Amino acid sequence: MKSLPALFLLSLCVAGTAQAAAYRWVDENGRTVYSQTPPADRESERITTTGHRAPSNEEAWKEVERIQEQVDSSLEKRRQAEEAERTKREETALMRRNCENARLNLERYQGDPGRLIRDPDGSYVRLTPDQRQARIEETRKQIEEYCR
Repeated sequence: MKSLPALFLLSLCVAGTAQAAAYRWVDENGRTVYSQTPPADRESERITTTGHRAPSNEEAWKEVERIQEQVDSSLEKRRQAEEAERTKREETALMRRNCENARLNLERYQGDPGRLIRDPDGSYVRLTPDQRQARIEETRKQIEEYCR
């Protein structure tokens, strides 16, 4: 990408030389000839071109800066899109894991009613029927939220 401004400047310089004079004449075989130099032995007609004038250095640098800003903007948009896609993939993976965990927890709560359940503090307890039912309802809500 860094070579883009240099390439642009080079093309502007070449475009400036493209406005050189052109000449037209008819050779001894009757063919029309065009050249940048007039023939020495016959009459020729100078052709004026309506090409663009070469831009000044200031104009050329402004154009290079404008193009560089477009390139930078395009790269930033691409980076933002890639970041958004990465974030979306991470969120999807997290939702999938949460869904799997919620389904596993529901199976555990609905399974053996006498099963010991590990509390967040690390101790194991047996849930009362009401506690067990509350956890089943809570887990079903989690499944609705995470398993879309």
